[in-house]
Amino acid sequence: MPGEHTVDDLDQALRAVESMLHKLVKSKQTLETKGSIRPGSSQQTLIDRRIAALRISQSLIRTELDRLADG
Repeated sequence: MPGEHTVDDLDQALRAVESMLHKLVKSKQTLETKGSIRPGSSQQTLIDRRIAALRISQSLIRTELDRLADG
């Protein structure tokens, strides 16, 4: 819920989400390069959904940080 978290809480959460996102994208690229993951496989779908969820989280955290900065 809005207003329950401090700017520091949100900054820490954003750093954690961005770190996880970076690692997951890099892992996906490595798996694809090695041929360890097939297009359309359940493993690829899971990775893609996790990446999407982390990007949504990142966006929402940034929106809340912007809201707090504005006022």
